[in-house]
Amino acid sequence: MLFAAGSYERFLFGFEWDQEQATSSLTKSFTHPAHKGAIRSIAAAGPFLACGGSEDTIHIYNLRTNKDLGFLMAPGEGAVTAAVFHTPTGRSTPTHLLTGSADGSLSIWGVGGEWTCLKTFKAHTKEVTGVAVHPSGRVALSISRDGTLRIWDLVKGRSTFATKLPQAAEAITFSPSGDVYALLAGAVLSMHSVAAESSTALATLSHERRVLCHAFHGEDVLLTGCDDGSLHAWSIPVSGCMGGSPGGGAGLHTQSRER
Repeated sequence: MLFAAGSYERFLFGFEWDQEQATSSLTKSFTHPAHKGAIRSIAAAGPFLACGGSEDTIHIYNLRTNKDLGFLMAPGEGAVTAAVFHTPTGRSTPTHLLTGSADGSLSIWGVGGEWTCLKTFKAHTKEVTGVAVHPSGRVALSISRDGTLRIWDLVKGRSTFATKLPQAAEAITFSPSGDVYALLAGAVLSMHSVAAESSTALATLSHERRVLCHAFHGEDVLLTGCDDGSLHAWSIPVSGCMGGSPGGGAGLHTQSRER
């Protein structure tokens, strides 16, 4: 398994983990000077990795062939602050890349070949902080520092709904089935139903420290990582924190796992 991480010092790092070995140690796979400034976003799917920089470029790599595919110039102004690939069901290679920029714009790219920018929207009034594509490929969600969440009809190429959030969100992710999406804001991660007419959260996962990242592990588990180095595993439907730092949930038995 390959892990990739971007740094404020412009470097992109790759680490290999041997799943068959009973160890948590990682082996460095590569180090690339990917941008002139800080790396602001990373997305990976199939053989491709895309990272957005603070200087409005997107660097593309083929990790399978270990080849640098060059740069894309983002149509928006400022840093490329969000990126996500879409891989259709049944395929191993993504077909599209969505990126968000500091000026609030959202762009859709064709993957492979010339990596053409197919469409750019003026999505938000401030920096795009997250983008998520539904597994069907027909709908996308975007969030921004302007405090709004927008729903995009990718077939018709337009926004169909916008709502003001209680506070600006920092990341958004669909579950593998697309039935639920998770919305991250500070130390709170909320779960929402895609089918519900109301934006009321199905569950709210509160942490003592700021959450830096989250990921679904299948349909039954949601993982969250905090700025104190702790990792929390939540059962879905949310019935409690299965592991994490003390205080992960009221009345729940928890245990600590440090980096």
